[in-house]
Amino acid sequence: MNPARKLSAFILLAAGLLGWQGASAQAYPAKPIQWISPWTAGGGNDILSRALAEQLASRLGQPVVVENRPGATGTIGTSQVARAAPDGYTLTLASAATHATAPAIYSKLTYDPVKDFTPITLVATVANVLVIHPSVPAHNLKELIAYAKANPNKLNFSSVGAGSIQHLSGVMFNQLAGVQTAHVPYKGTAPAVVDLLAGRVQMAFESLPTMLPHIRSGALRAIGVTTPKRSAVLPELPTLAEAGLPGFDASLWYAVMGPAGIPQPVVKVLHDTVVASLQSPEVMRRLSEQGAELATSSPQELAEFVRKDTEKWSGFIKRAGVTLD
Repeated sequence: MNPARKLSAFILLAAGLLGWQGASAQAYPAKPIQWISPWTAGGGNDILSRALAEQLASRLGQPVVVENRPGATGTIGTSQVARAAPDGYTLTLASAATHATAPAIYSKLTYDPVKDFTPITLVATVANVLVIHPSVPAHNLKELIAYAKANPNKLNFSSVGAGSIQHLSGVMFNQLAGVQTAHVPYKGTAPAVVDLLAGRVQMAFESLPTMLPHIRSGALRAIGVTTPKRSAVLPELPTLAEAGLPGFDASLWYAVMGPAGIPQPVVKVLHDTVVASLQSPEVMRRLSEQGAELATSSPQELAEFVRKDTEKWSGFIKRAGVTLD
């Protein structure tokens, strides 16, 4: 084939591919979308997944069916998404637990948090708050650290289980503050809060909405939020970073993702539709109930965000020797 014919063939092929991609985007979605929530029904991930799925179904004109596939700190359902066809018909609400901390906790994780997923958009960040029982003789972070240093392992902190963001927040606190506090895992938030209120454990890194009534009643003392920015729910409360632990960032976040390789035209449809859905009163109400603050992004920004958060947690977790294998 002479050069002119080669060039013509290349142009025709490129035009055909572009035409296919355009037709693909225009036809999408042509069937129901499967949305996998890798956590149990009724939790924060499930609640936000269903609120978003309802909005997407209305805007895209196809059912968006939420399926709960919990287990192994969210990694079972997430691995199923990684193995799905990259056609835009399988989505998930990824989180810090499934994409930032799991790679360091599980040595045999079956997916790569960056390479095996197509990022769509960040959805929200959630602030946890460090609270202490009033029996602890500290009223701020400086006093708490001083007390912990003078009394190694006398302070216990609760969590909903090993490897949870609450547990790893305590790991980060110990390392940055240079203290020794002991982790006490529970099977769920309710029993952990009961023992915290009774003083059987003295500290916790729990969700701000859950702790807010106890903070306002004086049953627990708030020390600071775990996010880089103050929370709009309790704006007078400092972040732990500004209160004396520079670099403390134990944010819980949510983001929409699919398997790696989703065509860019479909990614754009999903990105624009999810961002629009996040502005709906119902989704905004659900975010507020979970203590979550809206935080959207481009797919490229989300990919970089996940990469940096994964690297950050890997250092803390490996130094602490936390594993769940």
